[in-house]
Amino acid sequence: MQSRPVAIVGGKILQGDQFVFGDLLVKNGKIEEISPKISSRKATSVDASGLRVIPGFIDLHLHCDLPGKSKDPRQYVEDISSSHARFGTTRFLATFCTAPLQKLKSYGDLIKSVKGRLKGAEILGCHLEGPFLNCKQAGAQPIAYIRKPSLALLKEVIHAFKNNLSLMTLAPELKGIGEVIAYLKDHHILPSMGHTNATYEEASCGIELGIQYGTHVFNQMPRLHHRELGAVGAILSNSRVFAEVIADGIHVHPLMVKWLLQIKGLEKLVLATDCFTPLSNDINQPPPRLETGTLAGSALSLRRAILNLIQFANVGEASAINAASLNPAKVLGINQEYGSLEPGKFADIVLVDEAFNVKMTMVAGRIVYSN
Repeated sequence: MQSRPVAIVGGKILQGDQFVFGDLLVKNGKIEEISPKISSRKATSVDASGLRVIPGFIDLHLHCDLPGKSKDPRQYVEDISSSHARFGTTRFLATFCTAPLQKLKSYGDLIKSVKGRLKGAEILGCHLEGPFLNCKQAGAQPIAYIRKPSLALLKEVIHAFKNNLSLMTLAPELKGIGEVIAYLKDHHILPSMGHTNATYEEASCGIELGIQYGTHVFNQMPRLHHRELGAVGAILSNSRVFAEVIADGIHVHPLMVKWLLQIKGLEKLVLATDCFTPLSNDINQPPPRLETGTLAGSALSLRRAILNLIQFANVGEASAINAASLNPAKVLGINQEYGSLEPGKFADIVLVDEAFNVKMTMVAGRIVYSN
């Protein structure tokens, strides 16, 4: 927490779906006040003239899988945190592919050791893809560690993550998945549909059991067909389900992103990166692939995803920003504390210029990046 209040003055502040000229006061890590004019006599003043003041971005799918033994695990997560903060991300779910239980335990230990101590974007919790996935839609997930649904294994996995597991991607068509979904819900862990070969009926059943999120919709799901809608059709047709999309123009065709937005609506679309690396820049660039040619995550920032969504779907900037801030906060049920600029919420704030270049990133009132 900062020792002295910070007044961000003279900027255009995102309020709901519009920008309003005004000042914003940050005190003890939270937004204290938003008004047309705030006295900065007892605060450190940040001049936001010519800039827009927007909520920090929340990435529900940012990988922290270690690329090799040569990397120091803590430093690697720090690099991810700091580099994504440069492009406006303030909170994220540390995401991992399915792996042996012992490796999952090491991930749990790692996240416990760095959570709350990072110099850039902060970790909200963990997102595990697996282990209850469909091998036919494994994608970049290691098939050797995909497992049949088991309540005993689920309990071990949750324990491995030291109570930091927030979201689990699973395949709703698997036998026995119902008790897994029920257990996740009982322990306040969000079940998500992904890496699935489900029919429309199987996916719809999963939604009725409690699935409210779709992981990288369209990717590693059966193709949408006019006679078999599959998991995609179930996600598109159910108003309770949020749809996560990787808007890099490669994972999903730009026109399909536009259609997704038109069908789901602005309130149910979530931008995520599925990024596997620290970022040196955030220009549109080819995503990593396996030797087979299978896409293996992205090299995307949420800033770039927002700009792409504006271009692909012809939506306003405020709506695109909400898809990377307020909507993911709603998914996790933390929108009373994060996701928008309101008094009482954490001061996760980004300043951008007219070209949407990030000039400053603040996490809980602490400036973690300034240009």
